[in-house]
Order: sequence, then C-alpha cells, then structure tokens
Amino acid sequence: MTFISYAQNGEDVILWRALQHVENGFYIDVGAWDPLDDSVTHAFYERGWSGINIEPSREYYERCVQQRSRDINLNVALGAVPGVVRFMNVNETGLSSTVEASAAAAAARGWAVQSRDVPALTLKDVCASFSPPEIHFLKIDVEGGELAVLQGADFNRFRPWIVVVEATLPNSRERSDSEWEPILLQAGYHRVLFDGLNLYFVAEEHQELAQHLTSGACTLDNFRSINAVRSEERASQLEARLAERQAALEQMRTQLEQAQDRLREGEQAASQADSERAAMAAAHAAEMAAQQSKLEKAVRALAQSERKSAEQARQLRDATLRLRRQGEVLDEISQIVASGTAQSEVPTSDTVALLRRHLAEQAHRIALLHQQQAEVILHRDNLLSSTSWQVTRPLRKVRTALHVLRRDPGLFVPLLSRNLRLQPRQPALPAPAPDPDSVAAPTALPQMPAGYERLSHRDRLVAAFRGEAERQRRFLSSL
Repeated sequence: MTFISYAQNGEDVILWRALQHVENGFYIDVGAWDPLDDSVTHAFYERGWSGINIEPSREYYERCVQQRSRDINLNVALGAVPGVVRFMNVNETGLSSTVEASAAAAAARGWAVQSRDVPALTLKDVCASFSPPEIHFLKIDVEGGELAVLQGADFNRFRPWIVVVEATLPNSRERSDSEWEPILLQAGYHRVLFDGLNLYFVAEEHQELAQHLTSGACTLDNFRSINAVRSEERASQLEARLAERQAALEQMRTQLEQAQDRLREGEQAASQADSERAAMAAAHAAEMAAQQSKLEKAVRALAQSERKSAEQARQLRDATLRLRRQGEVLDEISQIVASGTAQSEVPTSDTVALLRRHLAEQAHRIALLHQQQAEVILHRDNLLSSTSWQVTRPLRKVRTALHVLRRDPGLFVPLLSRNLRLQPRQPALPAPAPDPDSVAAPTALPQMPAGYERLSHRDRLVAAFRGEAERQRRFLSSL
C-alpha cells in the first residue's frame, strides 16, 4: 500500500520506515502547526496512532482541536522553565517563534508579526501529565527555540525511541544543532541521520531502529507526497470538469446544430411561404385583373346596351313621328273622302280596298311598335335592376362628372350636390294596363259608333276613317 506523506521533507516516511511495526503508537509533536499541512504526525494519526500536539498559535491550536479528536492538544509554549513567554505569531506561516531573532528575520522578509504573551510549560511536565510509558517518537520544530525545549526535558525518566529536531535556522541551510545536540548525546541518544533539514537521534536501548534511519525518503519507500496526490486529485477533478465541459460543449454543439437545422428549416419554410404568398398574390392579382376585365367588359356591354337603347328609343321616336304623319295623312284622306262623298254617294270598290289595306298595314305597324316598346321597357328594367348596373353605377357617375367638368364646369357642383342627396329609391311603377281601344291584332278594325249598321255606305266609310284616326291619336298620346 502506498504511503501518503504529509510532512514537508518526508520526515513521516523515514519514521514510518522504522516504526511501521508498532500498532497504535504514541508521539509528541512540539510545534505541531497545522494538523494536516506539513504535519509529521498526520500519517500516523490516520493509522490509529495518537499523541500530544503542542501549539502556541491560537488559530492552529483550534484546527488541531477540530481535526485531532484522539490527540491531546495544548495551546502553550515549551521552555526551559514554566511561566509566561513572549510569542511572536507570523500569520499563515510556520515561522512563529518565541525567539525574537527568528521573528525579526520573518518581519524583515515582509511578514506581519503579532506579539502576545502565552503560558509556557516544560516538556518534563507535559510528559508527566499526559504521556504513556512508551513515547515512540518526539518531534521538535520551534524555529530557533529548540535549546529551551530540550533544557526542559527529563530524558532519564521519559525516553522517546526516536527524537527528530530541526537542525537549521528558519528558511536557511545554516546549521543550529551545535548548541543543543550535546544535551541529547549526553542523555544516551545517538545521531543516525541528517536529512538536510532535521537531525534524527535513536535511544541507545533501541539501536535496532538505526538500520532503518540511514537515508532520507526515497522511491524505495513506496510513498507519495500529499501535494502530488492533491495535484493528481485536482488534475482528475480538472479532467472530470473538462470532460463535463466538453460533454456540455458537445451538447451545446449538438443543440447549435439542431438550432441551425431548425433555422434552415425555418428559412426554407419562410422561403416556401414567401413563394406561396407570392403565388397567391400573383393569383389574386390575376383574379383582380380578370375581374377588372370583366367589369370593363360589363361597362362596355352596358355602354353598348345604352347605345342600343338610345338607338331603339330614337327608332321609336322616328316611328312615332311617322305614325303622326300617317295620322295626318289619314286625316287628309278622311277629309278627301268626306269631300269626295259629298260629290259622289257611292265610293268605288278600289278606293275602299285601298283604304282597308292601308288601315291593315298601319294597324300591323302599330302592333309591332307596341311589341318593340314592351321589349325596350323590359330590357331597360332588367338593365337597371342588374348587379352589373349597380356595381358600375359609381363608374358612370364619375364618368358623367368628368364629362360635365370638362364640358361645363359650372354644372359640376349642382350635379355633385344632387347625387349626394340621400333620396329613397322610387319603387318601380307597374306596367300600364292594356288600352281597350288599342289594336289587338294587325287586322283588327277600329271601333264603330252606335247605329253603324243603319248608316249609309258613305257615312260608314267616314266613321271608319275617323275611328281609326282617333285610335291612332290615343295610341300616340299614350306613348
């Protein structure tokens, strides 16, 4: 199983190499600092060990209390004698110390230093109060205060198997062990290893451990630094996060492609809709053009019908004039007949036949004119009641207005005011009842007066001419 090292220089790897056979061992950590970062004892704590953590810094002491429930945590400093000492705290660093020179060096490097008084105990008193019979290792790292700590120890009574002491000045390669090493040598400890930062001593009664303390931590110890583990964990987390982001990016790319596909489909649908709208607009325009053409044709047809009606009316007026002339001729003939009969009692048969034929032709023409008049009136009524006539009525009014405006502008305003009046539409008059005196057939004879049979032949002829003339007058007056 790979050993995870939390110490800054692999101290826990070296100690574990010598003490891994011990179960639930005990340690004393003087200057414990953080319970996890750069900790020499955390790897042992994970494996069931316990011990005493001595840390004068309040913030790091509280961290030890929180994370080392099996350990004894003391917020004190160790010195040669018990009492109160000045503690220079350098925040968030392992450079805090009771030695003013060490604190001054830290301040010279730009660190903020806070001084306060803390209680001080001796290592002998701590061991007497809290340690079991066996102390498997003692670690001392107090940034220049190692001599005072060792001076307050009782190695005759309390003998850790291994003692590890920082042997260089803070943040320096300069050795500081010359002033305190004699204390350990005189107490029966043998120096076995210097790892570049610390000196390792083994009690003479445990010299068998010295063979495991001949070198610093190496690859044969099958260990990994917690920093490397954390880096790998962070790398794994970053890789997992990167994979998540790549998956999210891929999902976003897929969503983008889907959105682009939907956009293209929407553009195609919009283009198709535009094409359909354009086609519908073209069809509507064609339909409107067709309707306009139909209206124009209807207008032309109505104009032609108007012209035809006008022509028929003109023909009717001409026929009426002819009938009036013919009536006048009949009157003249009647006068001639009357004057002739005054001279001769009996008219000739040729004259009578001629007059009868003339009367028959005139009656036939009158019947035809009646029929033409009825057709013209029917055509006029149908034309006025038709939808085309109603639809084109504004066009006719506009055309009439333009014609009046062009020919005689003075009549335009009266014409406009007359057309703007809201007058109720007059109901169509019923067709006149047929005149009982009108000709029923081309060959019908005029109505004779009473006592016609008793008249002489001349008087009968005169009565016939007069009746015919009167009937034509009534007919012409009824037109």
